[in-house]
Amino acid sequence: MNIDNLKIRNAKIDDIEKILEIEHNSFAKNICEDKQVFIDRIETFNEGFLVAEYENEIIGYICSEIWPYNENIKESSFLLNHSIKESHKANGNELYISSFAISPKARKYGIGKILFNYLIDNVNKLVSNPKSLLLVVAENWITARNIYLKKGFIEICILKDFFDYGNIEPFKADGIVMRKLLNYNYTHEK
Repeated sequence: MNIDNLKIRNAKIDDIEKILEIEHNSFAKNICEDKQVFIDRIETFNEGFLVAEYENEIIGYICSEIWPYNENIKESSFLLNHSIKESHKANGNELYISSFAISPKARKYGIGKILFNYLIDNVNKLVSNPKSLLLVVAENWITARNIYLKKGFIEICILKDFFDYGNIEPFKADGIVMRKLLNYNYTHEK
C-alpha cells in the first residue's frame, strides 16, 4: 500500500455503509454503535468526522465531538450510542474522540497514525481555544493505550466494566478515560 495515495476527507452520508462495515470488523458486536449514531455524527459535526480513503475505498474513520471541559467526568457522558445532538457543544473547549477504527486489511501501514494526527493537527480549526483531547480505550487494548500514552495522554479515570463483549472473552473490560491537556501552540509528536 502506497500511503502517498491516501486521502483524508470529511465523511459523507454516502459513506455510512463502509463506515459501519469497518466498525463491525473492528469491534465486538456488543460494543458497535448504531447506524443512526454515525449519521447523527456526520450531520451534527461533519468537520470532526474524517475518513481515510485509498484508491476510492474507505479504509478508516475517526469521529469526534466538542464538549465543555470538565474536571469531574460523568460516566454517562460516554455511554454507547449516546446522542451527539445532546452532547456536542460548538462553544466547548475539549475535543472528545468518540470512535476510531481502521479496516483490518489496512492495518499495519500507519493509516491510524496518519488519520489520528490529521484530526489532532486540525484541532485548532475545530475547537476555539482548545484545552484538551479526551478519549476512552478498553483496558485490554494495550497497543492503543501505549500509543496514546506516547502521545502525551494520561489515564484520568476508570469506567468499570464499560466494554461489554457479550459472550466473547474477556466478556467485559474496564474503559480507561484518557486526556491530553493542550498548550496554546500545540503540535503532535511525529
